[in-house]
Amino acid sequence: MEPDLDLVGREAVAAAIVDVVVLLGDSQLGRTSPAESHQRGLAAAANEYIRSHLADPLLGPDVIARELAVSVRTLHAVFESEPDTVARTIAKLRWEAVRRSLAGTSVSHLPVGAIAWSWGFASSAHFSRSFRQAFGISPTEWRRAALGGSLTNEP
Repeated sequence: MEPDLDLVGREAVAAAIVDVVVLLGDSQLGRTSPAESHQRGLAAAANEYIRSHLADPLLGPDVIARELAVSVRTLHAVFESEPDTVARTIAKLRWEAVRRSLAGTSVSHLPVGAIAWSWGFASSAHFSRSFRQAFGISPTEWRRAALGGSLTNEP
């Protein structure tokens, strides 16, 4: 793997490799039909694209579908067999990434809004409201608790 990839980039590469190995193994063992293999391949490609472009505020089903050369309808159909929808997958991965960043000492000098923006959240106010709604604590409180070493209100 590339040594200059950040944690999210390394995770995206690792997840893509695992997805491809599983897909190839299932195909070789005859456990999936060609149509299922194609669906799983599209799902793996979409998930890898999402992970590697998470910071893009324009990332959405239309962008992913265009990049994978499929229709938005096909992309949504592929995600019917996934645990979450396309939009929910993007949101969950962004929340995970921003929470890790807020807890990281390497960016502790940056304002919360700058960290949110770096993960594709376009509005600081909307981010703060959404964070509090999702986790029951403000991003600033989360950061303070995480950097202080005790998360008392972890979601």
